Amino acid sequence: MDNNSLTMKKEVIQTINSYLEDNRTFKVKKIIPYIKTKLSKKGINLNQNGIKKILSILLNRRIIVEGSKLTKNEILKNSKRKAIYEFIKKHPGSIPNKIMSELKISNYEIFWHLKMLKKFDFISKEKIQGHDAFFASETIPKEMEKQFIINKPKSKQIIHYLKRNNIGVTKTRIADDLSMHFNTVAKYLKLLQNIDIVIKDKRSDKTLYFLKN
Repeated sequence: MDNNSLTMKKEVIQTINSYLEDNRTFKVKKIIPYIKTKLSKKGINLNQNGIKKILSILLNRRIIVEGSKLTKNEILKNSKRKAIYEFIKKHPGSIPNKIMSELKISNYEIFWHLKMLKKFDFISKEKIQGHDAFFASETIPKEMEKQFIINKPKSKQIIHYLKRNNIGVTKTRIADDLSMHFNTVAKYLKLLQNIDIVIKDKRSDKTLYFLKN
């Protein structure tokens, strides 16, 4: 985008912000004449097709969203919404209950803020193992399930344990040392194997588990 196009884009965004100061939301069809009039008063000659083109770019990049009073640069000005976004970036695959518990945010608020973050493409949602899991929008889809499993508390316990015991450990010893039920250990080792984090080595008398290098 050249300098003139960038200037026009900024002017359109400023005009939309001005419009939203007096209106709850906007629709593209209704705002085009408003933008054209406002820009004309500034001596800026931008025709309807030019305005439509800029609006299309802004909508595709989720800088603006039809039916919302907010624009993308305002989304993280809300402290709770920003805290949720930062938490999701740090803990990819977080589910709403975990975010509510960690950040002490109410049920109603968490779902409203998650909706706004998703609407403006800060985060994405994926259904994994029956849960709505949230990730930063730049997360590669094929990595989502992997990150979801790795960030489970019991997965983390097992991963950290295997880091400390990298000569190979049996399920029974893991269960004993972590005070975790044998079946739970078996379940999480299987999940970690499926995402290529843990490998097992079957020997004549026992099966040992290692972190994949």
